[in-house]
Amino acid sequence: MATISGRVIFDRNRSASISSGDSGIANIPVVLQNIATNARLTVLTDSNGNYSFINVPDGNYRIVESFGAAGGLPTPGDFNNACTDMGDLTQLFPVVNFTFRGFEGRLHGEDFRITDEEKAYILPAKLMALTIYRLLRNDAREAKKIVDDFTPVFDKKQYIEYIEKQM
Repeated sequence: MATISGRVIFDRNRSASISSGDSGIANIPVVLQNIATNARLTVLTDSNGNYSFINVPDGNYRIVESFGAAGGLPTPGDFNNACTDMGDLTQLFPVVNFTFRGFEGRLHGEDFRITDEEKAYILPAKLMALTIYRLLRNDAREAKKIVDDFTPVFDKKQYIEYIEKQM
């Protein structure tokens, strides 16, 4: 048996390492999934962003963050594998994007269809509303800090040059 632990942080300067301005994020569901058996355990991060799974049997696992709603948490099998432009946008400025699946088929393909309106529309809308509230309360202090502390990977010109090199 083993203990698996870690910390979920908000990497304010996008350094991919813990810096003085970074902080742990509380109440984030973290899912430990056994790859062979598909068994899943979920814990919430504490007030400092720490999480622990104790007495974990030997095996191969993956750990993912999950965002859910009352009545149940999405698990890794529910995660979205769709491609969006959000990854590109995050190279230029802070971005918030939520998806919970609720669809099948190829994104932008003629076989695309909504299979679960709660996951496709309602859950992302609820989470977006809550996020907007948290960012804008207290005279938008948190939103201003995120914007002020954000270090883009590219400026607009550098980004266009990078994309053109990929083509």
